[in-house]
Amino acid sequence: MFSWLVMHVIGALPVWVWIVLALVGGAGYFFSGLIFAFLPFLLAYKEPFKIACVAICLGSTFMCGGAGVTAIWQEQIKEANARIAVAEAKSKETNIVIQKEYVDRIQTVKQIEVQIQERIVKDATKIDAVCKVAPEAIADLNAAAMPRSKK
Repeated sequence: MFSWLVMHVIGALPVWVWIVLALVGGAGYFFSGLIFAFLPFLLAYKEPFKIACVAICLGSTFMCGGAGVTAIWQEQIKEANARIAVAEAKSKETNIVIQKEYVDRIQTVKQIEVQIQERIVKDATKIDAVCKVAPEAIADLNAAAMPRSKK
């Protein structure tokens, strides 16, 4: 919950706010001697004021550094998103090429199957006439069993 508070509420402030607060804390610590010299009735608050000024200066410096790191991360996120967009575009192009290649291979396989089936029908009379295994039947079966490739 605290990180959400820091990121969304305090992180919404511009960086210059943290720089100004760091300068105010440093100036408050530096000028605390003069302030309490002219206002002696507040002398009891001198040490707590110095501690508060140091805390403000250190906290603001920390938040300024955090804002810088956040800016670096945001820039890296933008660069990564740009690389992702380029990769998605290339992926779409590659998928189209792969799809076309797949369709071409399926069409080639279908053509080879039709050719082999036609040869089997044509050679069926030769095969059935002698009741022996004809060389055409062996060639047809071998052709059907071979891996298909583009010719």
